Amino acid sequence: APHHLPTFILALADLLNRYYSLARTDSQFRILQDDDKPRQAARLLMLAAARQVLFNSLGLMGITAPERLTRAEEEDAEPGA
Repeated sequence: APHHLPTFILALADLLNRYYSLARTDSQFRILQDDDKPRQAARLLMLAAARQVLFNSLGLMGITAPERLTRAEEEDAEPGA
């Protein structure tokens, strides 16, 4: 069924957005400021893997994604903006 891929992409993007939002308010979820280097490395790998999965999945649907968001794009992408 063709709806499975976009549903998966949306779910993954939602999970990443929730993690990002949580990390902004709760220091235990921060990545770059984490003193536990193995945990920091694991989180960076998790984000890199998620980025690659999103990139590949969108590509399968013929959608291109920016390599990086600018600050204005980030603010526009926030819910309620």
